[in-house]
Amino acid sequence: MSENKSKLPLVLLVDDEEVIRDLVGIILRDNGFDVTTAADVDEALEIIKAKGDFNAIISDVKMPRKDGIELLKEAKKLLPITPVILLTGYAELQTARNAVTFGAYDYISKPLDEISQLIVPLNRAIEKNRMAHNNQKLMGDLMTINEDLVKLLDEMFANPMEPEELKVKVARILEKHKENEKVNAPLRSVWAKWVDVHIQIIDSQHKEILGALDVIAEAAKLGSKKEAVKHVFEILVKYLSVHFTTEEALMLKFSYPGYEMHAYEHRFCLSKTLELWEKYDQGDEPSLQELTSFLKLWIDDHIPGTDQLYCLYFKEMGLLSQINN
Repeated sequence: MSENKSKLPLVLLVDDEEVIRDLVGIILRDNGFDVTTAADVDEALEIIKAKGDFNAIISDVKMPRKDGIELLKEAKKLLPITPVILLTGYAELQTARNAVTFGAYDYISKPLDEISQLIVPLNRAIEKNRMAHNNQKLMGDLMTINEDLVKLLDEMFANPMEPEELKVKVARILEKHKENEKVNAPLRSVWAKWVDVHIQIIDSQHKEILGALDVIAEAAKLGSKKEAVKHVFEILVKYLSVHFTTEEALMLKFSYPGYEMHAYEHRFCLSKTLELWEKYDQGDEPSLQELTSFLKLWIDDHIPGTDQLYCLYFKEMGLLSQINN
């Protein structure tokens, strides 16, 4: 992949009409994007092969010979995590909608009434691309701290520890790895600023939950002794219970209108977690992997989604400083 010397988001713009390429290209460059243009699908694919990665691809649907759907399919083979946005006229609207099933990130109807109709979804697409790249790297780096996690599990089995002691030992693992830019320990990797709710106690609890979950996930992969896994699981359930109670108390105190739905999600999470643990505890070994997968998926949806709603409410009501004091 060629080096991006400009540091601006790289966008490939594909349209058979020169006037559209020029006009949209100017709009994108004026809004901080590094734009490369192509007049057809074949030229676009050659550019991708020559230049390497792009942060996003914007393509017209209707073009001579090969259309935007064909570009989408071929581009996904070369750049599987690069989002593709399709520009479509009214006549091709259903085609563009169907393209989502082939992996299109979004489609935008022409003509554009406002520049934001293009810039806003493009920025979202580029943020998704950035996170996807980070996730690829983090998954590749995951094995770099296996040895430390194994040692931690062995230590917990030999000498059961309280949550605060586990927290200290996790912090030591993070400290050990943070100076190495090539290593992102999973206990750090699962957290990113974009999921902060900006409430100090809640963000801290989120990190504790994710840290304990990572240890259990590693135990599931390594087939660790049930006693060690059980100890960490008990800590995780305690973290979840305390965290859910803390969140719900804040919601009730400040009359958050989405309290009932949020509390329901908490109850569902805890109920499913205990159900899967019971299956594992009764000898169903695969249930431990199912448990960790469920919690990771639930958390990946809950913190950036549902939690951000009450974060926005507290922010709009001017409550964040009061809560954090």
